[in-house]
Amino acid sequence: MLCSAMLGALLSMNAIAYSASGGRIVDAQNRVVQLRGVNWFGFETETHAPHGLWARAWQDMLSQIESIGANAIRVPLCPATIDGVATRGLDPALNADLLDMDSAQLLDHFVREMSARGFYVLLDHHRPDCERISPLWYTQDYSESAWIADLSELARRFRDVSGVIGIDLKNEPHGSATWESGRVATDWNRAAERAAEGCFLYSSCSAYQSICCIFRRRCYVWTNH
Repeated sequence: MLCSAMLGALLSMNAIAYSASGGRIVDAQNRVVQLRGVNWFGFETETHAPHGLWARAWQDMLSQIESIGANAIRVPLCPATIDGVATRGLDPALNADLLDMDSAQLLDHFVREMSARGFYVLLDHHRPDCERISPLWYTQDYSESAWIADLSELARRFRDVSGVIGIDLKNEPHGSATWESGRVATDWNRAAERAAEGCFLYSSCSAYQSICCIFRRRCYVWTNH
C-alpha cells in the first residue's frame, strides 16, 4: 500500500484499544500485536460481497483461514458497499442465510463474525467506483468530502467491534499522488491527516474521541507492499 495510512480503532470502552509504539502496533496492555493476515477480496467489486461464495459456504472459508494460522483479515471495500446495495455471486444453497442481506448488512455480518472468531480486521477503502483503483483519494465523481464521510461512517459503524484494528484510508495512491509536496490536490500526507481529523466533524464520531491515527512517513513504489 503506497504511503498507506491507518485510522486506528480505539472504539468503545469495552473494546480493545490499539495504538502505535516504536513502529509496532500494541494493545491496551502494551502487548505487541503480531499480524499474520490475508486479503479477502470482493466487497470492493461489482459483486459487493466476498469472492468465492459462489462455490463455497462462508463458514467453511473462514474456517480455512483459521486453519492456516492467519489471525488477521484485510477487507477491501468501496463506497457503494458501504451504502448498502444488492449483492451478487452468492450460491443460494451454500449461503442461504446471506441472501436477504444488502451489502452493508453483509459487511456488518462478516466483520462481526471475523471479530467473534478472534481475527483482527483491517477495513480497506479500495476503489471509489467499485471498478478500478484511482491514483488519488478522490475522482471527478467522488469528492474528498464523500471519502471522509465514508471513512467516518465505517468508524461509527464498527466502533463496538473489538477486532477492528483500523481503516486503510486509501489503497495504493499512485501516479499524480505526492508526499509532503504542499499541493492540496495531490499531497497524500495532508489528505490522510484531513481524513483522520475530519471524522471528528461528524456528530456520529463525537462519542469516541479516543480514535488515534497512525501515518507511515515513508513512500514506496506502487508495486511494493
